[in-house]
Amino acid sequence: MFGLCADQDICPTDPLNDSDSDGVCGDAAGNDACPGFDDNADADGDGVADGCDQCAGDDATGDSDGDGVCDSDDVCLGDDATGDSDGDGVCDSDDLCPGGDDSVDANGNGIPDACDDPCLALGGDSDSDGVCDDLDNCATVSNDQTDSNGDGIGNACQCGDVDNDGNVSVNDAAWVRMFVGSDPLPPFVNLALCDVDANGSCDINDAAWMRMIAGGESVPPFVRAVCEPMP
Repeated sequence: MFGLCADQDICPTDPLNDSDSDGVCGDAAGNDACPGFDDNADADGDGVADGCDQCAGDDATGDSDGDGVCDSDDVCLGDDATGDSDGDGVCDSDDLCPGGDDSVDANGNGIPDACDDPCLALGGDSDSDGVCDDLDNCATVSNDQTDSNGDGIGNACQCGDVDNDGNVSVNDAAWVRMFVGSDPLPPFVNLALCDVDANGSCDINDAAWMRMIAGGESVPPFVRAVCEPMP
């Protein structure tokens, strides 16, 4: 069997001679934009033949954000395929509280509850212990709120209470004197609570202030009731 001569072959470089019969030869040059389908059928007029149009009904962009969802069906155009990953009706790109429901704002402060700091109006939570500063008996020291003597200051930050019994006593002063004298101390002694005069060190003066506090004597205003741990 002989082939067609070049002057008679409508598709001289297409051995299949326009197999989809759309009037466009399919050849190595890739002239047939949609092989197997009619290149001329383009119902939405987007320049992409219907047979190869993944987003029929859309314009030529089809899926402009590349998330696999056609623009005509994409409720969150510009986002990825998740669109609204937390299902709150707000697209991820505009979501105030990813993972939470943006519409739930019990205190009406404009911050969705799921992302609202419960301590925002209570001084924050400086020590991250879950107790707001305004309610925390040791606002700058993470603690369990134990307050053995009921004075409103937690054991964990009670200045002078180095033996952690809940009170500043002559025993605390004795432990500090031992420390100053380089005597060994039992493990329960917490020298982070020693510096009652806030001079940056645990010394004999602190022991003296502790004895005055234990005896009910007045102390100068620089003597602290609340301690932060020494650096």
